[in-house]
Amino acid sequence: MNGKIGDHPLNDILDHGEIRFSPDIDNLVRQLAGLVPRYRLIEMFDWLNPPPLSDLKTQLQAEVDRLTLDARERGWERS
Repeated sequence: MNGKIGDHPLNDILDHGEIRFSPDIDNLVRQLAGLVPRYRLIEMFDWLNPPPLSDLKTQLQAEVDRLTLDARERGWERS
């Protein structure tokens, strides 16, 4: 990953504010980035060969929900 637009979906979304998958999916990616370090986010999915977008959205939402619940149970809440 060289950091330029188009080199990696996560860089496009998180660093450049580009729409890579869809507005909804990219928003879920941003939410996940607020819950886990980037290296974990990179390891969660094959970002260069993602599943169909409907499946990716479902999987991302499940991760956001799981991590948000875990954070709340540990006493951390985002504002």
